[in-house]
Amino acid sequence: TRILLRPVSWVGQIGWSAETLTSEHTRQTLQGIVHPLIAQGVDTLVLGCTHYVFLGPTIQDIVGPEVKVLESSAAVAKQVMRHWVGESPRIVHARIGRETFLTTGLRNHAETIFSQLWGAPVEVRELETRDCCVEA
Repeated sequence: TRILLRPVSWVGQIGWSAETLTSEHTRQTLQGIVHPLIAQGVDTLVLGCTHYVFLGPTIQDIVGPEVKVLESSAAVAKQVMRHWVGESPRIVHARIGRETFLTTGLRNHAETIFSQLWGAPVEVRELETRDCCVEA
């Protein structure tokens, strides 16, 4: 097994709105990222950030059926719930729904992106990584 890591310095090159996620510019940007990985024999791509779920279909279309595309948003959401339930068991019994948007990045930047993807203005809170991460 060989694991290749690809840093995500390209994120700012994509316009994060419903219209631009499937634009030709986004497609070309993604092709420039995944084609070198495919040339190295990659058979599985793991999308490590939760917002990449929005790019999953385009990436899968680019790489074709021979390459598996896995995204991590469901696993991250489950981990967040485990963390919150451990901190506050009453969350499990609360039936009032609401969305909470958190980022470890720049709050204003995240609010713009999340609002575009969500389709309505959202408020984003900053999350300190020391609050959620465990050092090995």
